[in-house]
Amino acid sequence: MLNQTPWKIADDLAPGSKHRLELTFPDTVLDGVAIPATVIRGQTDGPRIAVISGVHGGEYPGPAAAIRLAREIDPAGLSGSLVIVPVVNQTAFWQRTAFVTPDDGINLNRVFPGDLNGTFSEVLARRLFDALVEPADILIDLHSGDIFESLTPFSGYYKMSDESLQERSATVAHAFMLPIVNAYPEPFPGSLTSAAARAGVASAIVEVGGNGLLSSEDEAMVFDGLINALRAVNSLDEPARTVPQAIYEPVNSADAPAAGLWRPAVGLNQQVYAGERLGTLTDLYGDEIADIVAPEAGEVVFYMTCLPVHTGDTLVALGRSV
Repeated sequence: MLNQTPWKIADDLAPGSKHRLELTFPDTVLDGVAIPATVIRGQTDGPRIAVISGVHGGEYPGPAAAIRLAREIDPAGLSGSLVIVPVVNQTAFWQRTAFVTPDDGINLNRVFPGDLNGTFSEVLARRLFDALVEPADILIDLHSGDIFESLTPFSGYYKMSDESLQERSATVAHAFMLPIVNAYPEPFPGSLTSAAARAGVASAIVEVGGNGLLSSEDEAMVFDGLINALRAVNSLDEPARTVPQAIYEPVNSADAPAAGLWRPAVGLNQQVYAGERLGTLTDLYGDEIADIVAPEAGEVVFYMTCLPVHTGDTLVALGRSV
């Protein structure tokens, strides 16, 4: 265990103050890992909110907005405490790897809450979960389309049997003011937000940007959402803004049946019917491997933008308004 967790540091801070630190861990497999974080204690009591980004190495609006939040938020106007960690997956971030952690080739967002007896990613997941997430009241998990992914900005939360937990999670997701809010039917195994929800922590995922790019517009979109989420949970004494939003549920995705070269034939927000051609998969001779078709009707909310794809890659994800 850590000698002093970020939340213990927050409790010990003087009201209305900030503290910077680096998270390190005693595990041999995590030797050399140091994760910058900012701990903020508000002027008055309120919820404990963990803002985490950089789970994947090629997603940039989240880290940029988290850094801005840590620098600009005024503790004197805050109720409760914040722990802000812009980049939790340091090796993936600095090596600019998509999807997986280079230390073991594992997708960190598929192994939460982790395992202290596992590989690099599994141990890191366990340490992050224990130190940052489980003690929190609210988790905000910032993502983007990865280096080879294009998506429509959205936030999301999980439907839960605990109606109070679901309502608090939905409040945070809606507060990001993104055009789509995904109401996932059940927690996705291994993801950070799923593990948090299963542990009773109100959690929301945010997806803005993609293709390994950072724009000022995407950064501002995430930052404005963070500020509005703090308003929505009464951490900031200001009324939360509301905007028209569509509630979506995921539709079956179209996945690659084999490795090959992917040529998409659709764009974001395009409505497709069941069986409609979404793109083509060919080999290195240009011979067709498969015509990729929509498994059912829906709206294109995500698609892979790179040429080479692997067996099982999600090529196109569809959503549907409910």
